[in-house]
Amino acid sequence: MASRPAQTPPRPHQHEPQARTSTHSRIDPTSRPAPGTENPIWGYRRIHGELALLGIKIAPSTVWEILKANGVDPAPHRTTVTWADFLRSQAETILAMDFIETVTLTGQRQYILAAIHHAGRRAHILGTTAHPTHARVTQTVRNLLMDLEDAGSLARVRFLIRDRDGKYPGLIDEILASAGITTVLTGARMPRMNSIMERVSEDAACETAGPHTDLERVPPPADTARVRAALQPAPNPPITRRRSTPENPAPTP
Repeated sequence: MASRPAQTPPRPHQHEPQARTSTHSRIDPTSRPAPGTENPIWGYRRIHGELALLGIKIAPSTVWEILKANGVDPAPHRTTVTWADFLRSQAETILAMDFIETVTLTGQRQYILAAIHHAGRRAHILGTTAHPTHARVTQTVRNLLMDLEDAGSLARVRFLIRDRDGKYPGLIDEILASAGITTVLTGARMPRMNSIMERVSEDAACETAGPHTDLERVPPPADTARVRAALQPAPNPPITRRRSTPENPAPTP
């Protein structure tokens, strides 16, 4: 009787894939941010356009529903922030600065550097000079920061609005930035962007244009003396009293 050959254990099929261990860590779905929160300024139209660039076909209404279900406004007004909204929302942190130009009664032109807090409307008269040099303006801004620090209000100031006047040196922007204050420049020939300071400048100009007791008055020219004499009323003629006689008796009252 022939003996059977010894049976060998079956080999694994070579075409069967071996089990692989994934090197990628699993992402917890709960750790993902809600849709629309990574880019809060995007509305549903912007998100739909970005998905279309990636080749993802989805209806805009579906993006709207997803955002709405996750508590995100599908059509926010965050894409454009108006200047009025900025001034209204950041009033507690805004200082406005401007030069007030005035002429004294002696004919000398003066430049008054002033700043005002938008929320409290508290004005700071920083100094006045006939020659606002860059060195003087720089030192004046340093004095302003020290005054705000002494008053305990420097920490809440984040923005300073000013125009593009050449009297401001570029160094003051670096000084303000070191204190955590961002300089916001108004547009060219757009005084309404700094309307509060412009209103203060107009009121101050009207006040300084009036008479002042602390300033030496300029004597009027010699020609005005003749004008004043001509405008003076003529003196009344003297009244002559008549004596009463029998022919001309005095009138009875």
